Amino acid sequence: MSQHHETKPAPLRRRDYLGFVLPMAVLLGTAMAIASVYLGQDHNYDQRNYHLYDGYSYYHGRFDLDYLVADIHTFLNPSLHALQYLLISSFRPAITGAILGIVHSLNLIAAAVLVLYFLDGPRWAKYMMAVLASAAAASGPMFLSEIGTTFSDIWTAPAVVLAAGLIAMSPSSQNSKYLLAIAGVLLGVAAAVKLTNGSFALAGAVCVIFLKIRTDISWTAFVCFVVGGLIGFGLVGGEWAFRLWTNFSNPVFPFFNGLFRSPDFYFHNIKDERFGASGIVDLLAAPWQAAVGTLETAEIKFRDARMLLLVALAVCVAFHHQRHARPSNYLAVFGVFYVSSYLLWYVFFGIQRYMLPLEILAGPICVLLINRLCQPRQAVMLAAALTIGLASWTRTGTWGRVEWAAAWQSPQLSDGIDGTRLFVFLDPPPIPVASAVLALPASASYIRLGGHVPLVRGTTFHRRATTIVDRLRNAKAKALIVDRPIPAIALSQLQQMGLALTQACTRIVIQHLSLQACDLKWNAD
Repeated sequence: MSQHHETKPAPLRRRDYLGFVLPMAVLLGTAMAIASVYLGQDHNYDQRNYHLYDGYSYYHGRFDLDYLVADIHTFLNPSLHALQYLLISSFRPAITGAILGIVHSLNLIAAAVLVLYFLDGPRWAKYMMAVLASAAAASGPMFLSEIGTTFSDIWTAPAVVLAAGLIAMSPSSQNSKYLLAIAGVLLGVAAAVKLTNGSFALAGAVCVIFLKIRTDISWTAFVCFVVGGLIGFGLVGGEWAFRLWTNFSNPVFPFFNGLFRSPDFYFHNIKDERFGASGIVDLLAAPWQAAVGTLETAEIKFRDARMLLLVALAVCVAFHHQRHARPSNYLAVFGVFYVSSYLLWYVFFGIQRYMLPLEILAGPICVLLINRLCQPRQAVMLAAALTIGLASWTRTGTWGRVEWAAAWQSPQLSDGIDGTRLFVFLDPPPIPVASAVLALPASASYIRLGGHVPLVRGTTFHRRATTIVDRLRNAKAKALIVDRPIPAIALSQLQQMGLALTQACTRIVIQHLSLQACDLKWNAD
């Protein structure tokens, strides 16, 4: 065993970027594009429920034309989904899938760059360990399941991983304030795109406070981090948050409404009760349960030993440092970030997809821990063996794939749809329907009834729904039904709007979704 001492990481030189990072990025991007095309077209539930619709709605300015088409998910920040909609509507599906794969390869590049920066030792060893860190990150079950998909987790994970790296770099840099400001911007952007990334922003703040206590960074650096976070959030989510605030008095409506207390929704904070910690035992047992495949934090079955390996290596390094050297600042920062992120994630969410940044970050952290235990040659051999073991042990599932089609949405519409100005989704069973709007007439308005948002007289929602209906009164209208029986609350709300369901129905099929389109008649005033 070697006796490492704290050293300042050697800066990357131009030849490192041109001779290693750039070729590696090209190879990873190509490999991920091929993998995405090989796996097939993404057809996940959330995409059909709101990813496609939210992007389409934002891009085409449908905020006031439609009503709750994606239920509460209608109000999520649509910036990333709008970008994905542009890709989907501009290219053939297989090309879009390849582009998504290339973008998702940024996760693996970020993992490699962290190792290149923090690893001390011969250049050949740094390069080999960077490759192994990238390979370890690529073998994560959630990462594998999300390649080429429209999930936000895999899009925003590189920002979180790089932000953690910048925070860890700051103690050894003369530009710590700027590094922390950039880290704040990255975490702010990640939280704006996906609110659940707010847990990583909080973990970043914990890390900066930890550094203030442990090192000589100033409180000014902490302020730079916070201001950077606000700027990042404002750049990507500010316009949308302002729109929600002006409409519903809640900038993240309908979430955290126990805090903001918008009169247009229940006064409680929405939480997925299926997952999350039920006690300290569950919290501590999760690494072992994930390793043996019994951890129930996702809708798909998975098996992953990286968290258990990370704990084992951290214990070994802590024992080694106790005997030989003071722990490295950057390893301590990574440890604080990982543990605080994990605790916040498990307490508030417990949904495995939301933990994807930590899954990616585990690869480079494991490699850096191994480097603290062994000489370079032995470290590379041990890291290679553990990376192969992790990849061999990992099992994952799929969120839904179909064969590549000529168009992302392939409608097979029956006669009678043309001329319809109002379509009403009578809230279906748990079957995603919002993406069907993309294949139906853009000149129509769309309303969903019977969902999670109450249609109560005097609320913003009642006024919005009434405005749409009054504007289209006596126009041709159809109800879209997935299955029967129709929920009583949906029929009651339909009656409130002055509409009645008829038995004149036709069948339409839109990308594996079969719907009945039934005529609606306007009741006499």
